[in-house]
Amino acid sequence: RGAMSNYDAILAEAESNRLRAGDLARSDDTLGGGFPSFPIETDSFLVSPVKSLRSPVKSLRSPTATHRTPRGSVSRNSLSNGGSGALASLRDVFTEFANFGVRGDERSDTMDGAKFAKFCRETRLQDGKTLDSQSVDIIFSKVKPRGERRITFEEFKDAVAMVGEMRGERFRDISERVASVGGPRARGTTRAEYVKFADPSNFTGAYAANLGFEIKPRKSADLGWKNKILVPSVDADMKRVFTEFCAFGHGNPCSMENKTFVKLLRDCGLIDGDGTCITNFHQTSADLIFAKVKPKGERVICVEDFVLCVLLVAEEIGEPYETVADSVRNCRPPSNNGGTIAEYNKFHDDKELYTGCYAAHFGVEKTPRQRPEWREEHIQGGKRAPPDVPGLKAMFNAFCTFGGGAPGAMDNVKWVKCVRDSGLLGLRVSQTDADLVFTRVKTKGGRKISYLEFRWALCLLAESAGASYDTVCDTVLAGGPISTGTRAEYSKFHDDQSTYTGAYAVLHHVPEELRLKSLRFCKPNWKEGRVRPSDSELPGLKQRYTQYTSFAAGNGVDMNTKVWAKMVKETLVGSRFTSTSADIVFAKVAEGGKVLGYKDFLWMLALVAEERGETFEQVAQKIVQHAPESSGTVGEYVPWHDDKSTFTGAHAARFGLEQRITDRKGWKHTRVKPKSIDGVENVFDAYCAAHSGSGDSRLGSMGVVAFARLCRDAGLFGFAEFSEKTASEIFNGVSIPGQNAIGWVDFKWALDLAAERVGVSYADLCVTLLELGLGDDDAVAADRDEREVANAEERWRVVEAENCEREVSVEMQRQKRLSETRARRLAASGLLHEGLPASPTTPSRQRQPGSNHASPRVSGNAQDVADVNAIGDGVAMKELKSFVSEVGGGPNGVGKPKQTHVRQ
Repeated sequence: RGAMSNYDAILAEAESNRLRAGDLARSDDTLGGGFPSFPIETDSFLVSPVKSLRSPVKSLRSPTATHRTPRGSVSRNSLSNGGSGALASLRDVFTEFANFGVRGDERSDTMDGAKFAKFCRETRLQDGKTLDSQSVDIIFSKVKPRGERRITFEEFKDAVAMVGEMRGERFRDISERVASVGGPRARGTTRAEYVKFADPSNFTGAYAANLGFEIKPRKSADLGWKNKILVPSVDADMKRVFTEFCAFGHGNPCSMENKTFVKLLRDCGLIDGDGTCITNFHQTSADLIFAKVKPKGERVICVEDFVLCVLLVAEEIGEPYETVADSVRNCRPPSNNGGTIAEYNKFHDDKELYTGCYAAHFGVEKTPRQRPEWREEHIQGGKRAPPDVPGLKAMFNAFCTFGGGAPGAMDNVKWVKCVRDSGLLGLRVSQTDADLVFTRVKTKGGRKISYLEFRWALCLLAESAGASYDTVCDTVLAGGPISTGTRAEYSKFHDDQSTYTGAYAVLHHVPEELRLKSLRFCKPNWKEGRVRPSDSELPGLKQRYTQYTSFAAGNGVDMNTKVWAKMVKETLVGSRFTSTSADIVFAKVAEGGKVLGYKDFLWMLALVAEERGETFEQVAQKIVQHAPESSGTVGEYVPWHDDKSTFTGAHAARFGLEQRITDRKGWKHTRVKPKSIDGVENVFDAYCAAHSGSGDSRLGSMGVVAFARLCRDAGLFGFAEFSEKTASEIFNGVSIPGQNAIGWVDFKWALDLAAERVGVSYADLCVTLLELGLGDDDAVAADRDEREVANAEERWRVVEAENCEREVSVEMQRQKRLSETRARRLAASGLLHEGLPASPTTPSRQRQPGSNHASPRVSGNAQDVADVNAIGDGVAMKELKSFVSEVGGGPNGVGKPKQTHVRQ
């Protein structure tokens, strides 16, 4: 039912459900529909004890209050049209803010977070106190669907309701505030200058189609214009000038770029040096001509296109072609305009040396070089591989292994070192020659040479030096690798391999007997000979240990060196025990570890006691007497940081807390979200305002008492399955934990659950609430009625107490006078002995302030007799008259008894 988008469909379904159920049929009362025919219970909650002083003003719970304008039966057409509620009146404001900054006729029916923040800011709902920018963002995130970034008008109404809940205002107040603003305003923006290409009327193609404009057909370009022009022939002078300017700056002599074409026109005097021309021809015109002539997709033109460009330039200037062509033919060779001429560089200036893509770019044809292998040259010349010389291979390996290399392979660095250390570098052999020889003999792609290639390198080096191969070999054998670095001092742990142990001994192949000899004497354990410390006589030591290990977000179990240093610094550091001593004690007990437990902590205290010359108990007592000190600034309490019960995920797992279910209201995901029906928010406002002085209700939030009262007024308590306890359960189910009030959004969920509980539709229940006759205008009057009824009840209690007190006082006086009169009559008749005790006197009361009534006191005057006669005979008097008649008196014998009868 909540998925329907209009109220006609909702109410039609509600009517069908009501007729099908049969227990929600409407009664034809004076209001034209009125309340559903629910059996209303009457209890002390509805019936006031005041009767005589009852105020004529009806209660808020009465649907027929005289001060309200009865709505009669709620029309379904009025609901479907909308606009009857305070939130529905915000439709135009929502549309204006949602489409703020949107160009053209495109309209949007959704709003993003920035527009909602602008709405709250410009309507002065965001005041920085009750509602700040962070709260606005949180509200937007709550109402928007998961995974979306925009909200609809239905969700916008929920967001405005949550804003009213935080500010403690009614929907009517928010509507009036928003209406006073008038719409979004542009602040701090600069109006852009007019640009015709940004004018939507000039849009074409897809842009015009998206904005609904008529697509203007573009004029098709005449691509065959070149065929309609008689292009002059290319002569030798024009081709010469074209080639000269194209080749200027090491360009391609067969193609001309745009900048080269502009330079040619400038050198010819057709364009001035600063880009202007006396002949009304500008550089922009030259660029347009070049763009018109060049092939589509290309950036250069050929010599034929160049002649066509000159023809178009002549037409633009208004001169004959031959005149402009003569200016071009007579143009001097291109100059560098005063630039600095670089020195000759053969790799740049000699294009014959270009290879690869450079040669292809400049049109240089290159043939692959056919260079024979140097070994083949020597073989063809009758030379064989250089012979081996005794001791040469050992010298080769010595240079290869120098500095940690492997034998049998020599890199370029070791080769240059061999040449330098052997004294072969001189006037005829340079380091560059040595590098070239190494590059020549090494295998292509390799970086090292073998022993055979080393002998070939010596042979080629001998040719470069003009010496024989044997002479070079003797020179190499006479030398050797020279170390020019700093020699380190002797260190037995590095130089004496007999001290190596473990993996180093295995890696360096140290014999087992040498390793056994190098084993040091194993010292006895430091715990031997010491008594294990105990904290049995030191209460509070373990608690103090836990405090220190828990300090600064510790785990309360393990102690590291920082915690130990803090404890020692605050309690034990002195002249006989320093921080260095504390570090030594920790390292001694830890034995390579980084954290210690409580038992190791006791051992550390025992070692500290030995160091300080004190007993273990004295040292431990100092620890117990000092709590950890905090020298930093204590931060304010933050529940999400200090209350670990709120931790979830990885944080909860880190502190060993049980994983908490964060999505408390997961039941909402499986239900259709109830929609806002126009006018129901006015009923919500009325109940919140009526109960704002009592309970947890306030403007914008409804408490459990107000919700129970609403359910009772709607007739839900007439169902057997719905009671006040059910209303409380529904209220607690939708409310946020720790809060005793619900807002507009949770109120809709509560109505949905209540309707489901009694078996009716959500729309039917909303119609019933609208028929209560409560609106947003009735909130103040309903509140006033409640206060008047409460005042009347209080006045009735006061008057009732005064009347009761007055009646009790009069009755006590009457009974006292009656008893005194009866005693006097009995005494006068002689029926009582003189020793009969008198009746106890009535204690006097103090005069009430401002009262004209005296305290009742018993008196035996004539007024008392008159009061007795006026009151009549009581039970005692009737007994007395009966007794007198029995002894012979008449009816008047009581007033005048006979003496004889009395004596008898």
